[in-house]
Amino acid sequence: MMKPNFLILGAAKCGTTSLYYYLKQHPQVCMADPKEPRFFEMEYAQGMESYWQTYFASVWEGQPAIGEAAPRNLYLPYVGPRIKAEIPDAKLIVILRNPIERAFSHWWMTYSLGVEKLSFDEAMVANWEQLRDGVNFEGEAGEALWREAIHWGGAYRTVKYRWYLDMGYYAQQLERYLGLFDQSQIKILFTADLRKRTQAVLDEVCAFLGVETGFTQVDTTHQMVGLPQNAVPLLRLAQLTRTHYLIPQSFRAKIVALFNRYSRKPQMNAVTRVWLIEHYAPHNRALERLTGRDLSHWNK
Repeated sequence: MMKPNFLILGAAKCGTTSLYYYLKQHPQVCMADPKEPRFFEMEYAQGMESYWQTYFASVWEGQPAIGEAAPRNLYLPYVGPRIKAEIPDAKLIVILRNPIERAFSHWWMTYSLGVEKLSFDEAMVANWEQLRDGVNFEGEAGEALWREAIHWGGAYRTVKYRWYLDMGYYAQQLERYLGLFDQSQIKILFTADLRKRTQAVLDEVCAFLGVETGFTQVDTTHQMVGLPQNAVPLLRLAQLTRTHYLIPQSFRAKIVALFNRYSRKPQMNAVTRVWLIEHYAPHNRALERLTGRDLSHWNK
């Protein structure tokens, strides 16, 4: 049975989409289509053959490196054991970003889509209260609760639970995977490096995957885009009626990028930022111990 041999686990809003598109251009790499398979997250009962046929069979042309990029896999506790059971020798890539920036970007995306109704400050409070109440996605009931939390349904999904804060608990998430896989199977990257040293980081990733390095033809102009609330009415109507797939992707991307560039993004409240710095400080220190990376600038 054919299987992928590497996975970009996350974290969400940290550059997984950019890394996916960069690797997709490599002649020795096959990336899943679409980018974010839901298999380990919520289709596991369908079996590995279904996983391959749904996400890889139509795009694989014999490339030695076969991968996917579902950024919730890092966050969800029940996913790691599933990956270990099915692809124990998989190479795992993690890319991380300042958790405050990640949380704000995550909130802005869901708010812009009209899914999140609360302001950033209000959403952080709601998320913190949820965590204090002990809501998590661990154990055998994790998938069922996750399904309830996300309410799949495009524009009609509602926010019952939030995970802006705890998606930034990177050390906790990494420790789960380090308890399942050998450290040599896990490659940890940082978003800032991918932005500043794109080619060098890509060479590191290619070496990790065992494919040719120095692939300089890669187009590194890709940028992730969302759909702001003041987007073209046609796109909003298409989203609400679930007919957005009828609009060519290239056209959608250009329009959305244009409006993202000129839409006014809100500023984070200074008091909230200070609270988040204090909140994440112990998590960041734990990540420093795991990675040997100085992350003190995240705590300023």
